[in-house]
Amino acid sequence: MFLALRELQHSRLRYLLLGAIITLIAWLVFLLSGLANGLATDNAGAIQRMPVDYFVFQSDARLQMPRSLLPLAAVEQVRAKPGVADAAPLGQMMLSVKRATGGEQLDAAMRAIEPGSFVAPAITAGRPLDAGVVNGVVVDKKLADKGVALGDTLIVQPTGEQLTVLGFTSGRTYGHAPVIYATIAAWQKLRFAAPGSAGQVQNPVSVIAVRAGQSAAEALPGALPGTEVASRSAAVGKLPGYSEEAGTLLMIQVFL
Repeated sequence: MFLALRELQHSRLRYLLLGAIITLIAWLVFLLSGLANGLATDNAGAIQRMPVDYFVFQSDARLQMPRSLLPLAAVEQVRAKPGVADAAPLGQMMLSVKRATGGEQLDAAMRAIEPGSFVAPAITAGRPLDAGVVNGVVVDKKLADKGVALGDTLIVQPTGEQLTVLGFTSGRTYGHAPVIYATIAAWQKLRFAAPGSAGQVQNPVSVIAVRAGQSAAEALPGALPGTEVASRSAAVGKLPGYSEEAGTLLMIQVFL
């Protein structure tokens, strides 16, 4: 101890520099960890915050919500299966909107839900979705930061469809874009505007959110041909760019 203290005193500048370098590297790793968590949340917050255990996808959709199409009738089939506590339909698409009063064009992700279902987001301002207001929407507060207010009319580009802002939610993003929650009917009108775009699927939705145990969930593909079941974490990992972002930042942290 005596020799160590003498060495520190004798080479004070050297050890101060070494300590500063270690401190800066530790601080950089801390910042990168925060950046990684922030990017992950911004990419998948709308899925991570859902009280869902599993998702039912179309079998050849590669666990991509926008690519998956299932009939709405399959939701009741899933609910009726033993071990399933609840199930709810979800629709997914990317779009651009613009305020009717003017301003810049805003990118967003539209998620279709049944009003009052367990996947409905918590409301921070305004009111939740109402089945009686077909074109009413609940939007993430990121759009409020862009000037969107309660009661505003959003014009979908380039179709011109009008959406009325009923309420706001928080922390609901998908693919780094704020989420717009709409009814299934409103989403279907936009997603399948072209005749025949839904193919042979009647009354389509993207996926089915399921609250169930592992054994019950694993039995669903056998009861519903042409479907695939994935956990919430597996669905998050298949989001475009999610694994690449997380892997790059993790590599940098490990290197440091």
